[in-house]
Amino acid sequence: MKLKPVPGNSAGTVTAYYLSSQGPTHNEIDFDFLGILSGDSYILHSNLSLSLSLSLSLSLSVSLLFWAK
Repeated sequence: MKLKPVPGNSAGTVTAYYLSSQGPTHNEIDFDFLGILSGDSYILHSNLSLSLSLSLSLSLSVSLLFWAK
């Protein structure tokens, strides 16, 4: 699979991809590429939600310098 964010000035847009489990528990991971102004680096925002004996949710944001325009 190839993911490609919106090119150029894309401030205000989000390109998202997620995986979710089926069944009695809900587990999910998602990847969001946040839109940018031309010349900035794309930001990847990711969430991980797990339904274990107690609910766990983690979040991470990373600036992707290799996709800078």
